[in-house]
Amino acid sequence: MNDKLTHDLEGAGLKVLACPPFKDPTFGASSKVGPDEVFTTTVAAFNAAAGADAVYFQDARLDPLPVIDKLEQQLAVPLIASNPAMLWNILSRLDVKCSIDGYGKLLKTWPAQPK
Repeated sequence: MNDKLTHDLEGAGLKVLACPPFKDPTFGASSKVGPDEVFTTTVAAFNAAAGADAVYFQDARLDPLPVIDKLEQQLAVPLIASNPAMLWNILSRLDVKCSIDGYGKLLKTWPAQPK
């Protein structure tokens, strides 16, 4: 799965510096990973990938929502998680603008979509 994700991101013009595998790759194991482990694993992967401009979470396999704000503050880069980004995209296309505190800069500041 990581190889496919890396291929797709690089096909979109992004450079992937790290895509660490799950410690337990069995189906459903990621749902047992708590927020503290998501935080520490993300910080370690970010620090190991010198020069990263952002952190991206694909899908909801690892739920970064409880720690997005904390990660953005710690790492001082944008943290993009696909589910909140999809919510922002869909509601923005419907001309709905919200401000949702506690789930990262994207949902808090709710920037306009590029035209």
